[in-house]
Amino acid sequence: MDELANKAGIDPLQFRLQNLPASSDRLANVLRRVAKISNWGQPALPDTGRGLACAVYKDETVVAVVVDIQIDHTARAMSLTRAWCAQDCGLVVNPHQVESKIMGNIIWGCSMSLKEQITIAAGRVEQDNFHMYEPLRHASAPEVTVALVEPADTAPSAVGEAALPPVPAAIANAIFAATGRRIRSLPLTYESTFAEAGQTNLL
Repeated sequence: MDELANKAGIDPLQFRLQNLPASSDRLANVLRRVAKISNWGQPALPDTGRGLACAVYKDETVVAVVVDIQIDHTARAMSLTRAWCAQDCGLVVNPHQVESKIMGNIIWGCSMSLKEQITIAAGRVEQDNFHMYEPLRHASAPEVTVALVEPADTAPSAVGEAALPPVPAAIANAIFAATGRRIRSLPLTYESTFAEAGQTNLL
């Protein structure tokens, strides 16, 4: 979706809003809400990028995510600094539990996008513990802000892993905003982002 927005020369948020059908008003609402809480559209600093993505979970729960990424060329590293999520899962019975679930989904999505990788050598998995299969550590986790959107007269719907699917896409879109490069394989690393032209994970 971001690539289409870029080709059209339209802001990614506005492109989504312009192309959503009228029946997707709840998805439009979470997009507007996440744009508001993240101050979408503010000028970017050098070597930083902001990405947006959204998803519909089990045909009922709608969610939108924005992330900020920073590129450190000296350390040859990328880090997430902030993440925002707006989610509409209908009537929220226990908001603290739902917010905790969303935060867990965001961190999980960041971890699988930036860190987690399984490699095979001689027919065997090379990673045998967490010192080799490294999840995202506390020091690398972004600050997360959650907004719950509750339309009137809506029944509760699934929370589960609703906030997870948009995270990798939002990070990839943030990398493009910072570098102009599209990455198509996980994990999203400094090395894969700035690989030599011709690598299969670059367009």
